[in-house]
Amino acid sequence: INGVPYGAHMGLELYDKAFLKSRFHGASKGDLYKCVTTFRWIGPLNNQTQKVYEKLYHLEEGDKNNLPDIVDLAYTINNGTLDDIAARLDIPFFLQTYAAEVVTGNWDGTWNGNNYFLYKHPVSGKYLYWRHDLDL
Repeated sequence: INGVPYGAHMGLELYDKAFLKSRFHGASKGDLYKCVTTFRWIGPLNNQTQKVYEKLYHLEEGDKNNLPDIVDLAYTINNGTLDDIAARLDIPFFLQTYAAEVVTGNWDGTWNGNNYFLYKHPVSGKYLYWRHDLDL
C-alpha cells in the first residue's frame, strides 16, 4: 500500500529456461510441457485434435513443432507395453514423484491429471515428470 509491502508473500519457482538450466546442466534445450490431463490420448494428431492436444499438453519452452512427439508419448502410455513406456518415460523418476503424492495424500495431482510438467530430456530422449502447485 502506497509503495510499502504488506501482507503474505509466496515463494514460487517458475518453470522456464532459468529453471531448466539450473536442473539440467548442459541439457536444458528440451521441450517442457505443462499438462492438464491424465496422459490422455484422444486419437491421431490431425486438424480436429491439434487444438485439444495443445491445451492438454501446453508447450512452455521448446519447439512448437514437436507436438507429434508428446501425442505419441500419450499413445504409448495408453496402448504400449511396459518396455515401450520405459523407452519414452523415465519411470524411476516418475515413481519417486508419484510415491510422494500417495504418501502425502495429494488429491490434486496425477490422480486427476493436474499440476504437472513433462520435460523431454534432449540427451536421453526420455520424458521426466514432476509436480508443481501442491494442494495438501
